[in-house]
Formats: sequence, C-alpha cells, structure tokens
Amino acid sequence: VKGKPYDLPYRESFRGGELAYDFAWVSYNVTRDNYLQLTTDSASDADGGCIAWKSYDKEEFFDFNTGKIAITEAQKPVLMYSYYATPGKNFSMQVSAVKPDAATQVLQTINFDTLQGVPGWRTEVIDLSDLKDNNWLYFCFHLANGGSETSMALDNINVLDGKDHDLSISVSCPQSAN
Repeated sequence: VKGKPYDLPYRESFRGGELAYDFAWVSYNVTRDNYLQLTTDSASDADGGCIAWKSYDKEEFFDFNTGKIAITEAQKPVLMYSYYATPGKNFSMQVSAVKPDAATQVLQTINFDTLQGVPGWRTEVIDLSDLKDNNWLYFCFHLANGGSETSMALDNINVLDGKDHDLSISVSCPQSAN
C-alpha cells in the first residue's frame, strides 16, 4: 500500500452515505449482485450513513479495508467501531490489522451465532498498544456468511488515542418493563 498514512484521529463514519477519506478498498466473493454499499438507510451514530451488505449464500465474503493509519504518536492507540448484528445467524466478522511488512494480526472474531440479545448496533473497542511500534497499520473487516441469509453493516470506524484517562460507559436495559 503506497502513499502517506492518515494521521490520528481517523474517523470514518460514512456520514450521509459518503466516504470521509480518499482511500479504502474492498475484496469479495459474492454469488449475486449483492455488493457492500454505502447507504443512508441506517447509521449507528445518527449521521445518516454506514456501509451495509446483504448476504444470501454460504461462503460469500466481503472485506472492507481502511487506508494506512499512523499510530506511533498515540499513547494508547485504539480501534473503535460499530456493527449491526443479528444474533443467532451463521455469520462472522474478523477484524485484522495489517502491518507495513504485510503481516496480518487478527484482533477480534465475532460469531453472530453465539451473540445474545436482539438485532441492533453494537460497539467494540480494541486496544492497539501492542502494535504501536509499527509506522502505520491498515484494518481489514472480513465479513463471512456461514450459511444464513442476513444483513450486516459497519459504521463509525475510529482509530484514535485512547489515553488512560478516557472514560467509556455502557448501559444495558430490558426492551420492556412491566
């Protein structure tokens, strides 16, 4: 991958169904015209955009790759992103970092068939401190169908300095109360 890396903070929210950065790429194996699409139909962050994919057949996959991102200046670099999941579906997402020497490090694998709860947006935060000695990284989101027709979406991909004093709060509530 050539060119100057993007500086932190890297914030790709697909606002209004558009890319914020000039460079990202995809690779895929699909059996129909069901490509990963920029869309304004949904968003995790209320900005009117995300990337979405409806997969129909087993063994279909889509990779969404960011451009190069410089992380060496961060005290505590983190990758934070949101994804739309339908628990119980035979579908997975693997998030990897690709280093300057092209070595790939798997950061996280999410199997939708083991997720609990209701369909909806979820947010993940991954500590990248072990990778900060690399001049840059790019990130690959590998979406794979294991045999279920399902829809999936990504939004709000951020790489930033998570400094030790940052605070994150997560609240979980029942869908209804008596």
